[in-house]
Amino acid sequence: MRDRLLAGAGQPGVAAVAAVSASASALDLGGSGFERGTTRAILVLVWLSGAAHGFLVGRLPGDGIFLPVAYGAALGAALLLTDRRPRPLPWTSAAALGACVLTSSVIGLFQFTYSEEYASLWLLQFPTYMAAMMIARGNPWFGGITCLIIVLLTFAWAWDVSADPTTVARVITNPVVGVIVGYVWLRGIRYFVRRERRARDATAQAEARSDAASAAAAAAARELDEVAAVTRSPLEDLAAGRELDAEFRLELAMAEARVRDRLLVPQLRHPGVEEAIGRARTRRVDVVLLGEPDPSRRISDEDAAALGSLLDTVGSGRVVVRSTPPGRPGAITVVVDRDGVVERMSLASRNPHQ
Repeated sequence: MRDRLLAGAGQPGVAAVAAVSASASALDLGGSGFERGTTRAILVLVWLSGAAHGFLVGRLPGDGIFLPVAYGAALGAALLLTDRRPRPLPWTSAAALGACVLTSSVIGLFQFTYSEEYASLWLLQFPTYMAAMMIARGNPWFGGITCLIIVLLTFAWAWDVSADPTTVARVITNPVVGVIVGYVWLRGIRYFVRRERRARDATAQAEARSDAASAAAAAAARELDEVAAVTRSPLEDLAAGRELDAEFRLELAMAEARVRDRLLVPQLRHPGVEEAIGRARTRRVDVVLLGEPDPSRRISDEDAAALGSLLDTVGSGRVVVRSTPPGRPGAITVVVDRDGVVERMSLASRNPHQ
């Protein structure tokens, strides 16, 4: 009996385990740390140092609009990468970041053609870092394609200007290494996210199972207390040596039947029904309750009143009350055998979850 009580009371706990597991599984890459204000401040500081160097070496004042546009695009890439929303960038932001990276890189590449200064090379290197970090943020396609375009543009530039291998290696190293580091970074983040998700799932499921076990134990204790309340008095009388006369036998039989009804068909438990069944059994009417135990359902007040009124009309014979599975018409069927006259009827069970 205790095993059955634990199994029935544990059903809500199983649902809780599933709900908590689903909630824990919602964990994803988030913003991979790039959504934090500290990250944005660091990247802006790096950009400021690059822009200051370009100004100090005289690159910015005399180069028209292109260099300011390139530096502005590089800043825009840094700001887009550090979007404060804790998730991978939406495709619009990722595409805009890629456009900023390509704008700054192309201008830096052409400037490097005429002056192999660090300021020009920085306009290619810094945006490449933004594309590589976009991969780690959770936008591997946009970041990878952007880096690939930079590599192709670099090779096309090298072919066009007949750059020597040393210069090509100097220019191409950053985007190639950046994209490799970006994908390795992303893989590492995903590994740790999966490990964290498994740890959270295990913890949440353990807590849910513990709560379910506690709820089952409490439900079992309540059920056993109710059974004890029904059986204590007749058992004490029996232990005290009370004579097993017809009246005492009827009292014992009624207590046994009441306990059996509570365990086998809990969905039919209702004060009005239990009182009507008690009165019928006192009249020596054989009342039998049948059905699969379903603690999640309860007979409605209307059906309980109707069933109680029906039982009160039976003076002798046998009454079989059956609770049918959910979803079937006539959730409660009643068969009354009045000394050979059989009558069958059903209750609609209008509110089975009351």
